[in-house]
Amino acid sequence: MKNKFSLMLKYDMNKQDSSNASGPISNSISHNPSITFRSSWASGIGTSFGLRTTLRDYQRGDVETKSLIVAPNFNIDYDWNVDASIGLPFTDKRISMNQNLDMNNTLSAMIRREKLGVNRDEKSEQYGTSLDVSYDLRQRIRASIRLSVDYNHDRVQEGADYMAVSGALMLRGEFR
Repeated sequence: MKNKFSLMLKYDMNKQDSSNASGPISNSISHNPSITFRSSWASGIGTSFGLRTTLRDYQRGDVETKSLIVAPNFNIDYDWNVDASIGLPFTDKRISMNQNLDMNNTLSAMIRREKLGVNRDEKSEQYGTSLDVSYDLRQRIRASIRLSVDYNHDRVQEGADYMAVSGALMLRGEFR
């Protein structure tokens, strides 16, 4: 099995200052390093593992918020391509059906820790999975379906946990 590896390192920093005629309102600085390791396999399967971190200091008035967010994710994608055609009964005509199926499954987590002011903490974890499937029905017609499930666990407020399920179906056509 022949494969290709890649490594992506990324860092960005955001700084925001808000003020009006009366003076400063808020200021914020965040540092966002991330790393992604990707492997593309000869069989059409790709895998990647990523880790994104956010360190943020935010101050509004006398209240200072310090945040740490760690978000790992794992992704598997698969591309399948087949060229085929279908014959119409009782005619000599054939309809080209270029089969192209793309599947993408992501498992992700987000761990959030925030200190708001002197005596208020927020701690939560969010776990999720999503499945995306796209299929080329014809050369210019593509159908896509997406299903995702997320679970949020609040460590501070009991009973504030929730689960979110979402889905989407899309049919896209290109006309010339």
